[in-house]
Amino acid sequence: PEINQPPTPVVHMLTPGLLPLIQPVVGMVRGAYRATNGALFICVGVNVYFVNTDFSYTLCGTINPGTSIVSFADNGTTMVVVDGSADGWWLGLGSTVLTQISDPAFYGANFTCYLDGYLIFNRPATNQFYISPPFWNGTDPFDPLDIAAKIGGPDVIIAVTVMHREIWLIGQLTTEVWYNAGGADFPFERQPGVFIEHGMVRGWSIAQADVNIFWLGRDRQGQSIVLMGKDYNAFRVSNHALEDAIQSYGDVTNCVGFTYQQDGHTFFVLTFPAADKTWAYDLTTGEWHERCWTDTNGIEHRIRPNCAAFAYNITVVGDWENGRIYVYDLDTYTDAGMPIVRRRGFPHLVNDGKRLSYKSFTADMEVATAPAPGPTNTVMLRWSDTAGRTWGNPVELPFGSTGDYIRSMSVRRLGMARDRVFELFWSLPYKTALQGAWIEVEPSDT
Repeated sequence: PEINQPPTPVVHMLTPGLLPLIQPVVGMVRGAYRATNGALFICVGVNVYFVNTDFSYTLCGTINPGTSIVSFADNGTTMVVVDGSADGWWLGLGSTVLTQISDPAFYGANFTCYLDGYLIFNRPATNQFYISPPFWNGTDPFDPLDIAAKIGGPDVIIAVTVMHREIWLIGQLTTEVWYNAGGADFPFERQPGVFIEHGMVRGWSIAQADVNIFWLGRDRQGQSIVLMGKDYNAFRVSNHALEDAIQSYGDVTNCVGFTYQQDGHTFFVLTFPAADKTWAYDLTTGEWHERCWTDTNGIEHRIRPNCAAFAYNITVVGDWENGRIYVYDLDTYTDAGMPIVRRRGFPHLVNDGKRLSYKSFTADMEVATAPAPGPTNTVMLRWSDTAGRTWGNPVELPFGSTGDYIRSMSVRRLGMARDRVFELFWSLPYKTALQGAWIEVEPSDT
């Protein structure tokens, strides 16, 4: 949704489609990263690739097999890759040779990040984090004393990230913030008076956008609330409906999150692979919506993208299954040729328990935008008189052929109900912004 001018206060824009770019190898895209020098790196299965500006690609090396999301970071000259194991890999920016880190004081990590010349790592399955030598070149030895523990809460660190030049150590149950105090023995110290009584569900839900961190929360009272970290606090951004859905998903420990920005909207996209579901939070409007990919049988699934990076002036996303790299493109109206189903449910319509007679329903929608010659297309309308528990058969609203811009998408004589819910859905491969709908009703005495 975007705020619009009256008489329709909100316009519903389309989510981006998938424009195929490259497919280096078949497999799960486990990460995408734009390095400080602007270079794009992707990990597909065990393979790490450098992708050039013309989208040719070079195999840099291999990492451990698995289905974990990998984490990248660089210090301006050296990039590191970690996968949650005891291993890690490095690459000099400007090079395409990936080398395994062989240092007794390197312990692996689930996540890595950068601050003030240091590469920062969590030590897997512990409450410890450690740092590289300043501006590490890939070969200088790590100092085994450059390690510290999250002590405000003894819980294991799930993720580390940096915001506002401060390290956020997000544990299973609690979170604390560290800053660069310039100490001679260890440069970082805990931020006095800052302690957050929320942790993170195991997985890869954490993602950062601007001065906000998002993750799937957990604490001593429960879990599955989506949190936004900001100003030394964690704010709930999920709502009861979304939380009820997440609670029904069962295992959520393999959830995956990423952020991206398009047309002034910043999105946090959260996928639950075990449940085959994806939700997106629009930071600009504070609203959630569900996203899906539709297969050849018309069944809706989680979206194809597993990760995202902004590189070479486009938003690049990687497929969770087949190794494809796509452009997340607002001018592409299919998922690599597959239809994208658009749905908009409307609020319940009631009249103090009395019935309403529905004379007409008119969709206020951008019509007749098919490329010439343009076929005649339809948008489907259905409604429920049982508060959304059951639905009637859908009816067609004619979308109009190319250039038929005065087409009215209306249907009349819709019967009576005490509680009605309308829903529009369509999958047209061109721009179809929806502003809302108009209904004509007549109250009843019963």
